Amino acid sequence: MSALSNNRIARDFLSLFSGRLFGAGVNFLVMMLLLNRLSVSEFGQFTYFFALMGALQLVLDVGMDNSFVALSSSQYAQDRAGYDRSEITFLNLKYLIGALCLAVALGTLAVKQDLLLFTVMLSSVPLGLADTLLTFLRVKGEFKTVGALVAVINVMRFAVVGLLALSETVHIDTVMYGYALSNLAYFGICYARARLAKWHSLLDREILKAVFSMTKWLFLYNISILLMMRMEVFFLKLYSADGAIAEAELGVYGAAFRLAFFLPLITNSLTAALLPKVSQMKSQGEIDAYLRRIPSMILPVAAVFAASYFASGPLIHYGFSGKYDPSIVIFQLILFGVACTVFTNSLMLLFYSTKQLNLLVILSTVQLVANVLLDLFLIQSHGALGAGWAMVVVRVIGLVLVGYFVMAKLRFKPEGDLYAAKNSADPA
Repeated sequence: MSALSNNRIARDFLSLFSGRLFGAGVNFLVMMLLLNRLSVSEFGQFTYFFALMGALQLVLDVGMDNSFVALSSSQYAQDRAGYDRSEITFLNLKYLIGALCLAVALGTLAVKQDLLLFTVMLSSVPLGLADTLLTFLRVKGEFKTVGALVAVINVMRFAVVGLLALSETVHIDTVMYGYALSNLAYFGICYARARLAKWHSLLDREILKAVFSMTKWLFLYNISILLMMRMEVFFLKLYSADGAIAEAELGVYGAAFRLAFFLPLITNSLTAALLPKVSQMKSQGEIDAYLRRIPSMILPVAAVFAASYFASGPLIHYGFSGKYDPSIVIFQLILFGVACTVFTNSLMLLFYSTKQLNLLVILSTVQLVANVLLDLFLIQSHGALGAGWAMVVVRVIGLVLVGYFVMAKLRFKPEGDLYAAKNSADPA
């Protein structure tokens, strides 16, 4: 990649990172309010509902958003009319998936008669659709706008929780209802800013075929990641409901899990900035040059996470007057796990350019199986601390495995743009 390309990646990363950093700062204030106003057990409930909302949000993605970026980045620059068809087709597909999710939420309401659970499930739909709109902006290179919009949802949540905090008591149900309204308003803002082509009921089969062709592996990968990222929360909820561990264990883990919210913004921003560039690599030489730059990330990543590690103990202890002291060591374990993920994600992006997405499925399947086994044994015996150790071990396994794949399996396969065959068949 040229110096200009490197500078562009840096600018895109900083645009996303700055927006997400601001959003994470606002989110941190939200978590501080909730951690102080809710009991440890109540915060555990909030953690469970929030994890469920995030999981259902990702159901609308299952890898298709990244597939669209990889497929359409070059098309947007070369064939604007063709890109508009792709964009509308993709959005219509997401509307259909959203309608299916709505049907599932209604079915759950009919069976469970739980309005709060229904609200959590329903509010994930506009949140997932908003992510798709941000995907369109990423393809168009509007990373500053994406960064700003990512911060908006956290500002709205802060407003909701801030207003609730003015009352004498804060209840889980009012928080989640407020979050649901925020998600709906967020979708409206993203829709207005995305400047979509004129809507029509288009579902271009060739475009869908290209997306599904790439996503068949990403679907399995993302389902595994979706479960793995929240596995500890769901197991802690299961064991606490059965009485195998104290109910407060979910709150202890949840505090560390939510306070570490700012860490994934580093990995997510880096991945979002790199993917459009990495997916367009056309030779083994470009891949080798990219790999040579990976070691340069070690020092800045180590500095950020070392500073966070040493500062976390005093901040959590004095910030909550000892209420969440058991969460300190779990937070520090999560730090190490996320540091591993920075490098794992940076390396696995190469699977997009080499069209070896099956390696992502192998990676995520091994991690998911390890995650389930570790959670089964460690959480039941060690509670929240066991969940922290399970999370770290699984991330280390991921880094080792993706490193092995890059060294032993990665080979460039020049297949060209996935739209090329379709375009070449068209008359000049």
